[in-house]
Amino acid sequence: MGFIFDGISSRSMTIRAMLTNWQASPSLRNAFVAIPGKPGVADFGSTAAEKIITVRCGIMPQQDFASLVRVLDHVVEWLHPEKGLKQFVLDDVSDRYF
Repeated sequence: MGFIFDGISSRSMTIRAMLTNWQASPSLRNAFVAIPGKPGVADFGSTAAEKIITVRCGIMPQQDFASLVRVLDHVVEWLHPEKGLKQFVLDDVSDRYF
């Protein structure tokens, strides 16, 4: 299995990927406040929390350590969180993005 992040395929980055956890639906995030001196809480309802998808990745074998370091540098640049949110598409579920 592989994935596409920000339009770039994990295979082109020499990464093997394996889906290890998939939430069918996100958990709920409850909003409530305890009222001092009163029993119970003021309940403001709930909203959906984040949907967590866990993917374990490994870099395909390289010819030497310098090549491995180059691949790691490219992967870090590709997935750097300061670039903001990007589309994440799993190859096996290509009609959806996250």
